Amino acid sequence: LFVCLFVGRSLLNQSCSHQLRMCLTLQTQVLQAMSHAHRHHFDGVEASCALLLVDIQLQLGLVQHAQRTLDRFMPQVLAHGSVHEQGKVHQLAGLCILAGVSDQDDELACVQDAVGWFDQATKLLAQAEALRDLRDTRYALVRCHTALEGHEQLAATHAREFRRLDTLLGQ
Repeated sequence: LFVCLFVGRSLLNQSCSHQLRMCLTLQTQVLQAMSHAHRHHFDGVEASCALLLVDIQLQLGLVQHAQRTLDRFMPQVLAHGSVHEQGKVHQLAGLCILAGVSDQDDELACVQDAVGWFDQATKLLAQAEALRDLRDTRYALVRCHTALEGHEQLAATHAREFRRLDTLLGQ
């Protein structure tokens, strides 16, 4: 359910086969950059590339790969990354949780867990003034709070912020 909400959010206007080719090409290039960074001990660059790789893997539906990549690089980014990168880690963690929901019984617990990650991402991304990522996180929060019973007011608040950011970004 939630995978459909987030997959391909930046590639919506293109055909599926073209999206797939773009994601696979980009994934290959990011993996090459990560390999080069690792070889030359550019740990920060490797971690930054890993965040992009997680996003690509989620768009390709490779949830387990995305989760493993995020788990591997999360400690480094949280310890040494910029505020923006730390916010992105929290955003991606929430997306991985939602994308990994396997049955209805776990869905509400996973959505509640994801909200915690998205709330922290919102704080960090606002601090970093990363408006596009902040907008995407607000959208995720709207979808999560809409799915949770009794969270209509929070959903409305995040929806207002999403629309404000969307207008601000001119999209």
